[in-house]
Amino acid sequence: MLILGLDTTQPTVQISLLGESQKFFVGEQFANKMESLPGLLKRLFESYDLQPQALTAIGIINGPGNYTGIRAGMMVVKTLTYRYQIPLYGLSKLEAALYSLRSLNMPLSPIFHVRQGQIYTGLGQWQAGQARYLVEPCSKSLPDWLKQLDEQGASALCCRAEPYEGDWASERAWLPLGNLAGAVAAWTQEQVKGGLPPQNEVAPFYIRPAVQTGTAQVSSDRQNRN
Repeated sequence: MLILGLDTTQPTVQISLLGESQKFFVGEQFANKMESLPGLLKRLFESYDLQPQALTAIGIINGPGNYTGIRAGMMVVKTLTYRYQIPLYGLSKLEAALYSLRSLNMPLSPIFHVRQGQIYTGLGQWQAGQARYLVEPCSKSLPDWLKQLDEQGASALCCRAEPYEGDWASERAWLPLGNLAGAVAAWTQEQVKGGLPPQNEVAPFYIRPAVQTGTAQVSSDRQNRN
């Protein structure tokens, strides 16, 4: 079994190459342009003397995040899955974060920056094989979100992908998020071993901030996950 996990939602591309009983590679690569992603993957496979057609399945983070990165990542995996008939699975960043920290067995609030000073977050926990939310995923300012958690008396651990600044952020203990490509690869491996069907129609998940209203609009062909 050979699983490729991919997260292209940020400037550095997170990649995971997971075998049956070993991790070939879990790390980050900087792509000067997202157009260089195919070459980056080609060099990675060559370094382990592997071929793309050896892949059992591919797992991808479908968003939200960098618009260009998401499009490039989806284009690459759709090309691979079509050319070599490889099953495709997908998770949102929020789902992958909850899955990666499922062993904590408590409500979590993974937080990701989106444009115009807003974050994308939610309050949930990975239970019975899926993300279950106490507060549905949403986009708002970080101070407003932390205030909402306090007002609701939510006992949650906040997780972040990058450091934050400001008095309201320094008052909390932040748990850093790890490699989400590794998380989606491990989850995909579980799906394959469990005989669960692939999601070959995985759609990109974008957040488009509305400049005039200051609110965020979610754009996805699969709203039911987010």
